[in-house]
Amino acid sequence: MKGNYVTVLADGTVVWLTAVNIVSQCSADIQYYPFDKQQCHVILTSWTFDATQLNLFASMNTLWLDLYEENGEWNLTETALVNYSRNVGGVLPGVRFTFFLTRKYSYYVLNLIIPFIVIALLGTFVFVLPVESGEKLGFALTILLSMSVVMSTVSEAIPPISTNTCKLSVYVLIVFIISAVETVVTVISCQTNERHEKGYVPGPIIQSIARSAAKVSFYRRPHKHGNENAENNTATPPKNKEAWVESGADTVKQDEKEPAINATMYTVQECAFIFDRVNFFIFMVVKLVLTISVFVVLQVDGSNQKFS
Repeated sequence: MKGNYVTVLADGTVVWLTAVNIVSQCSADIQYYPFDKQQCHVILTSWTFDATQLNLFASMNTLWLDLYEENGEWNLTETALVNYSRNVGGVLPGVRFTFFLTRKYSYYVLNLIIPFIVIALLGTFVFVLPVESGEKLGFALTILLSMSVVMSTVSEAIPPISTNTCKLSVYVLIVFIISAVETVVTVISCQTNERHEKGYVPGPIIQSIARSAAKVSFYRRPHKHGNENAENNTATPPKNKEAWVESGADTVKQDEKEPAINATMYTVQECAFIFDRVNFFIFMVVKLVLTISVFVVLQVDGSNQKFS
């Protein structure tokens, strides 16, 4: 006998074939997003019939995927079927479907991660921009605002889950804080350059730091022909052991050792330029090391992600 919904065979077996669209959800581990893998469990069971009335069991170990269509965001790498039962006032038989998924990360890398990294590295070049151009502070603020926009876009793409901390979110936040520090340092640099216009002279401590920074950054003062002081680039030793160094309206007493006769003395403008060069190398190295480390960890640990 063959009806609309069931088929009854000669041995008494009843076959029921029907189409059904099941919408389900599962918890996700986003630590290595977007290089993550997911293990999703879907349990199919009855809540009204117990084991004495209905027997649900898996007749195979894997899903039949002949009609499966490839998804644009996930790769279905493996499936598994096992018998499953729940005890809710009685044994409720069922089947647990397990899906092993790997995220396709090319879209996120091209549209989110690479633009963010480029903007972050571009912000470091604020220390190369001359103060005289008048665009130094504006450039730093523009980069900071651009990063905030890209940061919001990245945050929207990351699933809002708090059970696991996404390493990409932590990286984005750290880089944003570093860019904010760059902006603060740029403001200080512009303020320092203004002191040069007012005739301020760096004190001995700043001169010592500037000489060390000049060696690290390979700074060389250009020679100016016709200017004896510029060619010699030397400091005049004080006549007395206790020398007084004027810095603007303040007067600082120097009780320390006399500076070397051939020690190079830098102006406030030169000190600001030297410190900008050092800051460029420091912030660039920090961002590059941080970026490479984070994405190597995401790629390697995401590929080796294990499930219980």
